[in-house]
Amino acid sequence: MRKELGKVKGVEWKAIVWFLIAIAFWATGGKTHIGAGFATLLIVGMMCLPKIGMISFKEFADSISWPTVFMIMGVLAFGAMGSTGFTSWLVEKILPSTLPSSPMVCLLIICFLIEILHIALGSIGTSMALLVPVLVGIAPSVGVSGECMAIVTYMCIIFQAFFPYQNVAFVAGLSYDLWEEKDLLKTGTVLFFLVPILFAVVMFPFYNMMGWIL
Repeated sequence: MRKELGKVKGVEWKAIVWFLIAIAFWATGGKTHIGAGFATLLIVGMMCLPKIGMISFKEFADSISWPTVFMIMGVLAFGAMGSTGFTSWLVEKILPSTLPSSPMVCLLIICFLIEILHIALGSIGTSMALLVPVLVGIAPSVGVSGECMAIVTYMCIIFQAFFPYQNVAFVAGLSYDLWEEKDLLKTGTVLFFLVPILFAVVMFPFYNMMGWIL
């Protein structure tokens, strides 16, 4: 199959070079202080230039699923409300005033809370950026370490999704008719109950072994 593809074409070499440059920007962002988003836009812009680029801007614009872009931007804009203290206030209002004494039960409750907030907040990145700092802050009060809470929060967000807007890949796949919304809903319904049990109960012996249960 590799032989049937033939030699690497010039435009393909250009794509490889620009991809490596993008990786270099992403890997050195901490030192160059160039954000990943800005670096990505810069590389995309350069790829559309004559001679050094590999695609015209018209071809680029025609190949983009703009409904996907607008949906993602809307989700990120909604998620920005977290910088106003919205997430802290929401978690405080949703969590029971008195939590059980068992860290396992507390984690189970918090896992379901994370999934519910993930639905409202939207994307994986937005949910993690907003929820992890808040939940790590309250971790000692429920009997677990910050490391444990961060991992549980991350895993619950990564593994559970109800709707396309909760994951960029889901949105893109739906836009290109790779699956339907009902497929995600069926899977998400099962994961909504399975994920909290897995990461709050089944993994609990591991948390104890790591010394994360206070």
